[in-house]
Amino acid sequence: MAPRRQTRSTDTSDQEGQQNTPPTGRVDPMVIQLLNTLTQQTAALAQQQRAFQQQLLEQQQQHQQHQHQQHQQQHQQAAPAVTFKSFQAAKPPEFKGSADPVEAKAWLKEMEKAFTLIEVTEDKKTEYASYFLKNEASYWWETSRAMEPEGLITWARFTELFLERYFPDYMRDQMELKFLELKQGSMTVPQYETRFTELSRFVPTYVDTEKKKAKRFQQGLRSWIRSKLAVLELDTYAAVVQKAMIAETESDSYMKERENKKRKAGIPDKGQQQGSFQGQANKKLGFQHGRNTSFRKPDTGNVGQDNRLLTGSQQGLSRPPLPECKTCGKRHLGICHRLNVTCFKCNQKGHYSRDCKIGIVCHRCKKPGHMIKDCRAPATVNNMIRAIEAPPVVNVQPLARTYNMSMGEAVRDSDVVAGTLLVNSIPAQVLIDSGATKSFISETFARRLNCVMKPLSGVLTIEIANQDRIAVNLM
Repeated sequence: MAPRRQTRSTDTSDQEGQQNTPPTGRVDPMVIQLLNTLTQQTAALAQQQRAFQQQLLEQQQQHQQHQHQQHQQQHQQAAPAVTFKSFQAAKPPEFKGSADPVEAKAWLKEMEKAFTLIEVTEDKKTEYASYFLKNEASYWWETSRAMEPEGLITWARFTELFLERYFPDYMRDQMELKFLELKQGSMTVPQYETRFTELSRFVPTYVDTEKKKAKRFQQGLRSWIRSKLAVLELDTYAAVVQKAMIAETESDSYMKERENKKRKAGIPDKGQQQGSFQGQANKKLGFQHGRNTSFRKPDTGNVGQDNRLLTGSQQGLSRPPLPECKTCGKRHLGICHRLNVTCFKCNQKGHYSRDCKIGIVCHRCKKPGHMIKDCRAPATVNNMIRAIEAPPVVNVQPLARTYNMSMGEAVRDSDVVAGTLLVNSIPAQVLIDSGATKSFISETFARRLNCVMKPLSGVLTIEIANQDRIAVNLM
């Protein structure tokens, strides 16, 4: 019987638990109403807070505006009125009219600086600035002012009229072209920078950024300075100018040190070396006794030796004296070219016929081998009388000689020039020998020149280099 009672009580408790458990998915309406009330109150509080903040901000702005107005009023009351005398105390420059647009632009800039310094009002700027227009500029403004409507002329209108007169569009184009073509050239870096700044004011579109301005300035530098700055990749104008000045200064210092070292070592500079070499070359290339130098062939052997010696002197070596040649008596290196020269008088090599001593007798000392101008014997009265009373020279028919040679020999001989020349606009094969005593022309070429040939008073015998003799009877 006891177990049955326990079962009945258990069933009763289960039924009571099921009755007390609320149904699943249902919310109490009181809770929902409470939540809605809280949400509405929160939104109302937030709106009130925003309205309060907006009101506070407006009050602050009104207070600041009020203070600013009071400050301006106090400043206007305290500041003295700007007069022309106070503006004149700033010493603005005068403008007398100029064709240089740089000067006109600079005058406007100085006026604007004076306006800012003295705090000139807009209604007084044109009046004050026009006072400093003198001479031609003053006449221009009187004419332009009469053509303008009555009333106040603003500073902007004055600037427009001023630039139309003294800085028109075609001048602006010229200044732009000058800026684009600007190069350093012979100017120093500071001079180039001054000119660059002066022209850049007229072309603001090319220098409106630091990078563009620096690049444009760098492009106009000398090539060796520009190559040094290119590896640095500088982007600011000030950095490019500074580095360019440093490079130029260091280069000048290096050149001065180099010149000082050369001066201490006794090495002449490049200009002195070139001038000395040219002087020596001119002496070697020119004929003696005022002869024509246009047909003289240069002494290639000796000049080459001099070049080698000159190169040695540039390396710091002192130039030794050249040895004296035993053949010609001059100082040079290499083989003397006179060894291949044959005298027409004595048939001996080593000298020309003009320098031959055979047959020459001095009238002072009566010794052969030299003339009276080269005689070292003391002058006496008897010698002078003999020289004055010397018998006249009898004209003897000379034995003329010509130097017959090939083209190759003419090229190798420094005293002979061979080539084609124009004689009366007719090309002729010419061979010029500085040691020859006569000049000859072929009959064929003489006919081409329409030359009239006349017989000689006597037969002229010509001896050529192979000892053959030719008789000439026409001239």
